[in-house]
Amino acid sequence: MNKGPPEMHWAEHPQYFRDTITDYSSNNAVVFCKIDFMMVSMYLLSKRYDLLAKHVVNVGDRFDSDKEIVAYLKARVQRFGSVDKKHMLSIF
Repeated sequence: MNKGPPEMHWAEHPQYFRDTITDYSSNNAVVFCKIDFMMVSMYLLSKRYDLLAKHVVNVGDRFDSDKEIVAYLKARVQRFGSVDKKHMLSIF
């Protein structure tokens, strides 16, 4: 059985990524480079998709421009249905 990210040493992650890059592409994964999770969060919260697009790794050459990446990112962060507030309150 192959080790996946939770079980592997951090130094093994780059090779694992290279070995499974087709999986990332076929699953339409968004991969960033040279940006930490705090900046990703800040850019998302401030809706600066243009700045995020500059850090996207174009896995599988899916995008021809930053404009296409921005449109894709905007589509990925859309709400997906109304939230039942009564149900949400009953959780807490």
